[in-house]
Amino acid sequence: MVFAGTTNGGHWILRAKGRSGKGRWIARSIVLALLLVAFWLFLLFLGRPIEPRTIEVDVTDKIAESGTR
Repeated sequence: MVFAGTTNGGHWILRAKGRSGKGRWIARSIVLALLLVAFWLFLLFLGRPIEPRTIEVDVTDKIAESGTR
């Protein structure tokens, strides 16, 4: 199998030299399956819930100061 840019027939994915077309279809289906799994994992990674970033500020002393005025 050889990765090629373009060939005479316009086929460009996993071109095989001197073989029947069955191996090409198997290789193409494997590449397609790997791409689909990678895409699914990417969507799973993007779909995770994001932790909200909270900033804790202690304002009890400021509230106490404003209450004494």
